[in-house]
Amino acid sequence: MISNGVRPKFMLGHSLGEYVAACLAGVFNLEHAARIVAVRAKLMSKLNEGSMLAVHAPLKFAREFDSYGVELAAMNAPNQFVLGGNPEAIERVQSELTSRGVRSRLLPTSHAFHTSSMNPILNEFSKSFDGVKLSPPTIPFVSSRTGQVMKNEEAMDSNYWILQLRNPVCFQRGVETIAANGGKVWVEVGPGRGLSSLIKACDRSATVLSTIPENKKQAKCLMTYQKALGKLWELGFDVDLHRVIGQNEGRRIPLPGYPFEREIHWVDRRNEKVAGMDFGMAKRRHVSEFIHLPKWRQASFRSPHERTLDRNAYCWIILGEASELIQRLEAAFCSSGEQFVQAPAQVSESASRWASSSAVADEAYGRFLTETLGSLEVELCRIIYVWCPETSGNENDFYELNRKLYQVIRDMVGILRGVSKGVNLPNLELTFISREMYSIFGNESVDRTGSAIPGLLNVAKLELPRISFRQIDVDRATEAGFGCFQDLLAELRMASNETALIALRGNQRWALGNDPLPISESKKMISWKIRVGGIYLITGGLGNIGLQVAEWLAKKGRSTLVLLSRSPFPEREDWSDYLRGKQADKKVCQQIRKLQSLEGLGSHPIVVQADVGCLEDMEMVSKRIHREPGQLAGVFHAAGVVPKGKSVFIKDAGDDLFHRYFQAKVNGTLILDQLFNSNSCEFFVLFSSLSSLLGGLGYGPYASSNAFLDSFAHFKKSVSDRRWISINWDAWDFESLESDRGGIGRSLKAFALQPEEGIQALDLVMQYAKQMDRCIVSGVDLKQRFEVVRAERNRKEDFHERPADIDSRQPPEPSRFWEQVLGLEAVRDDDDFFELGGDSLTAIQLITLVNESLGLNLDPNDLLQNSRFEQFSARVEQELRRKEQILDRKKSPPVFKIRGQNQDGPALFLFPPAGGQFVAFHDLLEEIPKTTQIFGVDTRKIGACFGSRIPTLEELAGRCAQEILSKSCKGLYFFCGMSFGGAVAFETAKLLAGTEKKAELVALLDSELDGGKVVAMRDRAEIIYGLLCMSGQETVTVEQLKSMDEREQIETFIRFQSLDSSNVFPEAFDAASSFLQEFERNVSTIRSYRPEGYGGKIVLFLAEESAREDRQWLRERWRQAVDGEFECITIPGNHLTMNMHPNGDKVVSRLMQEMFASKQAPNAVSS
Repeated sequence: MISNGVRPKFMLGHSLGEYVAACLAGVFNLEHAARIVAVRAKLMSKLNEGSMLAVHAPLKFAREFDSYGVELAAMNAPNQFVLGGNPEAIERVQSELTSRGVRSRLLPTSHAFHTSSMNPILNEFSKSFDGVKLSPPTIPFVSSRTGQVMKNEEAMDSNYWILQLRNPVCFQRGVETIAANGGKVWVEVGPGRGLSSLIKACDRSATVLSTIPENKKQAKCLMTYQKALGKLWELGFDVDLHRVIGQNEGRRIPLPGYPFEREIHWVDRRNEKVAGMDFGMAKRRHVSEFIHLPKWRQASFRSPHERTLDRNAYCWIILGEASELIQRLEAAFCSSGEQFVQAPAQVSESASRWASSSAVADEAYGRFLTETLGSLEVELCRIIYVWCPETSGNENDFYELNRKLYQVIRDMVGILRGVSKGVNLPNLELTFISREMYSIFGNESVDRTGSAIPGLLNVAKLELPRISFRQIDVDRATEAGFGCFQDLLAELRMASNETALIALRGNQRWALGNDPLPISESKKMISWKIRVGGIYLITGGLGNIGLQVAEWLAKKGRSTLVLLSRSPFPEREDWSDYLRGKQADKKVCQQIRKLQSLEGLGSHPIVVQADVGCLEDMEMVSKRIHREPGQLAGVFHAAGVVPKGKSVFIKDAGDDLFHRYFQAKVNGTLILDQLFNSNSCEFFVLFSSLSSLLGGLGYGPYASSNAFLDSFAHFKKSVSDRRWISINWDAWDFESLESDRGGIGRSLKAFALQPEEGIQALDLVMQYAKQMDRCIVSGVDLKQRFEVVRAERNRKEDFHERPADIDSRQPPEPSRFWEQVLGLEAVRDDDDFFELGGDSLTAIQLITLVNESLGLNLDPNDLLQNSRFEQFSARVEQELRRKEQILDRKKSPPVFKIRGQNQDGPALFLFPPAGGQFVAFHDLLEEIPKTTQIFGVDTRKIGACFGSRIPTLEELAGRCAQEILSKSCKGLYFFCGMSFGGAVAFETAKLLAGTEKKAELVALLDSELDGGKVVAMRDRAEIIYGLLCMSGQETVTVEQLKSMDEREQIETFIRFQSLDSSNVFPEAFDAASSFLQEFERNVSTIRSYRPEGYGGKIVLFLAEESAREDRQWLRERWRQAVDGEFECITIPGNHLTMNMHPNGDKVVSRLMQEMFASKQAPNAVSS
């Protein structure tokens, strides 16, 4: 970077990385630094073994485990620290954290670095500095010990570097120091993005660039590095482009026909009309018309004949923890003869466990649904997820509530991931059944544990437009089989309609609507008033909305305003100096001037750096408030993370993403209730969002966290605490903010609230707040707002035709969809959907049109990631090919003909290895004569007949035998099975031994048995490790794999096995996930199998590169199982390459010798 003209303003190294920073700064020369680091490593290797645990929680947790014999080793981010100690102590800590619902992860280290366990080597390590000259740094860098800019005397003191090995790493403080000094752009110079995620966690506004990919292929490294340089140049840094490019000539690339700004310059046919006016939409004139109140209305029960479906046309899938309601649903469906599938107990238990790793949402339901949906032969699949958790009595406990919130989120994300995979699936309905999540009459208890799901489902409606979603809330009487249970069954059996949320109470049906705020002078008497001299706490106080609220409070009268901010902020006495500084951050300057204006209004603003989702920080804030004169009068909870940048769809969202959004909204709300819910505090105003009602692409975690706020205020009202209100705000339009693709769309921007309108609405809400626990602030009526969304999906003519391009080629089929949605005459390969005027709503329209027209299962994220027409066309073609392959396999019978027309000749039946991949036979098929009859025995499809139950090998072979008997081949039969397939072929041959279609020969290709290495694989991590070892990719350990969540494991499998040129495993994520699921089933099937008593002829082919003892064991074990003729042949190569050319030629030669010798001389006497 430095050689290319990019010189850092600061450097920061984590642990050993600090030596790199010091070396670059000139403190060490390279020779001395390398020698010291080598001695350091050698000495550490002599120490006792230790472990390190990354904990995703506030720092306060570290102090609770001092008695466990562990120490703080690193403070990485606001909610991540690392503990170190002996393995037993770390294991006890992790177990305790798991029981509390706190996520943690073992780090792949051999010792407890940066703890007192390093003390024994410090004296000897100090000798490595003898004769080493330490110089003052020429480039400023931040100390990882103190988190402050390194002083010259510190850098030149060898004791500093000696103790650096033992002292905790203060990475978070270092990031904050650099951020406070204007550091906004970071460059990570190590492999991967490990530090990038920590920096973003400390400073969300930071730009972090990666220079070396985790997969360090030379071409990929160069591309990543050049992209980082390009981004730095784009951000205005002086990059020496002549040095970067050197003597290499550039290459021509197509440029878009529009400027890079996402603006359309064609004349809009609607001229100056506000978007949406064509649909009768206009923003309300008066702020009083912005406010709506949610209201439950009694609704009539739907007619039994209304859209009731034929029972043979659909199948139920019932998911959820075992409960009385699930049992009653099963009994009802069974007695009425309806098809239904229930997830096995182990799937539900796996789905509901609280994992301690930073897991992507639990895959148990996803795997189950992917398998089940692919095998159903129905028009409609109706999925029910039941959330009726057992009441433990401690639902008000912070950790218990968090545990259950994440449990139901994981369940639902796993379900959504499962239904989003594959093509040619049946139509889908998903019904979420909750219990008493809403208080209809005002006196029922309210369950908060599932409160985030409604927001998630509202987003899912947009991201998965082909699936119908609804929620039915029942009471305890219904759960017990009384009350509305029969009404629940009737509601479920009817096709889903526009009413997405229904509550059943007693013999009544309720639907949620909304009414305008009734303006009444008499009700203003019970309003919340702003006290002069009171203290008001505003979370997110330095955000745009927080500062607007502060200004409104200041104008109401003199008061103390405590403004919380997660980012560092200059002290009050430093404001003037900061404003005069040449490198002052523009945004911070604007905030200081706004605070000065508050002081001018007579108020006393106090900025406190704190994370509202951190109990330790908020306890400090509470103490700070108590030091001020007066009492806390009110809380405005406006903190939260707003979705920006690249959209992350629900199916790709992991725990870490949900935790980031839940930290402020969910944890913050619970902490505010715990610390400040005293009688002096008159009100708590929660700033929620319309996204919990309307959704938004990529808004899953955000909408879920806001839905929790709505439910929490509703819960407070149900327990007679009327001081809480949640406000579902429409977007606020601050002109100073740059909009992005994920922000306010062009059509909705016209309805966004101007800051002054938002404050007027807040003032009006405060006047009527005591009569409600929730209100909605929208520029238009919500019913009309839904109409806008639907109308935008059908919008076809927004722009005039663009000029024709004389170089345009005939576009592929997807062009007509773009032209229809965007209203264009023609599109080119290099056109970008969003530069042509597309937005998130038209993206949904396009994807829906493509899916319905071509029968695909794309989602809007496919367009966001492939926004150029050429890329999108390639993505569509890829899915069409995949659909065709799946349809061909679905249409083909379990035993299908691969090739060969000579029905009188010998027939070869191929049994695939574990996972069902016939690609293992690719090279063998190339060498076998084309006229030979060859059949594939699809053990995967045959195994699917058993549903989610894993069959025994004998059961699987029984079905194979039935399918083979149905074939009308006149020639002799020969079986060939690879690995697991060999055992299936052997057992199938036993069953056919007494029939006219007996196998003349069974060829076993390196076939495993119980006790072998493959069968010894007990879980997903061990399986992936074993498969990678087969590919010669032993670059990751079992322990590292076990520390990963399931998605990370699959991605690691794909990444490493793709490096092997002889790879036979799938490289697409869905295909790899499906392959590993089938592999696990097959391993479970063969684990208890014991071959015995076959009197036919067996030829066992063993891989030469397998361990000698393994070959001997397999040979003897198979020999014992055969009563007839047995032969063993060694083939060059390993388990995977023995079938490949030229190794596999020996296998083919032996097979052909047997097949055609038998054909030509069936009566010859064997010698």
